[in-house]
Amino acid sequence: MAEKETVQELAGELLDSDNLNRAYKQVKRNHGAPGIDGMIVEEALPWLREHRDKLLQSIQEGKYKTSPVWRKKLPNHMEAEYVNSEFQR
Repeated sequence: MAEKETVQELAGELLDSDNLNRAYKQVKRNHGAPGIDGMIVEEALPWLREHRDKLLQSIQEGKYKTSPVWRKKLPNHMEAEYVNSEFQR
C-alpha cells in the first residue's frame, strides 16, 4: 500500500466521529486540565460544535497548526520558548 493511502486511512480513523466522541468523553471523564489556551473541558464541546467543520477540514487538508505552546529546553536550559501557530481558537 502506498504511503499516501496509509496516511489517508489513518487520518480517516482518527477523524471518525465515533473516535472523536470517545476521545472527548475520555478527557471529560478524567477531568482533563486546561491546555495552553486556557480552555476547560466544559468549554470544549460548545467550541467543537461551532468550529468542527473548519477544524476537520484543516486537518484533512494538512493545514492544521496547533495552538501556541510553551516549551522548556531540557536538561540545563530552563528558559521558556514560545512557538507561534496559525490556528487559534
